[in-house]
Amino acid sequence: MTIHITQGQTLINPEALSSVAELRCELRRANATVQQLLTKIAHYDEVGSQMVGAVNHLLTLHVQGNITGLAEWLDEYLSERPRVRERIEEAIESKNLRRMH
Repeated sequence: MTIHITQGQTLINPEALSSVAELRCELRRANATVQQLLTKIAHYDEVGSQMVGAVNHLLTLHVQGNITGLAEWLDEYLSERPRVRERIEEAIESKNLRRMH
């Protein structure tokens, strides 16, 4: 069983607010937090859309039997992301070393 602990934003007890000034201050803070979260959601939505497009393209190449196009797309993808390639190569090397021992 995996337990996930997530720390959320600090919440204010509405009963603890005793003035309009405190209420306005907390409303500003809440608005700023909501804006930050909306920005994150928009970013995650864009990344998700890009991933879906990429996977769809890869699947299309596969279904078409276009192995050359598939290899070219993957090579281009990894050439633009050297850190990703490096992590994959390290994982492969680590897996191979574990097999040897």
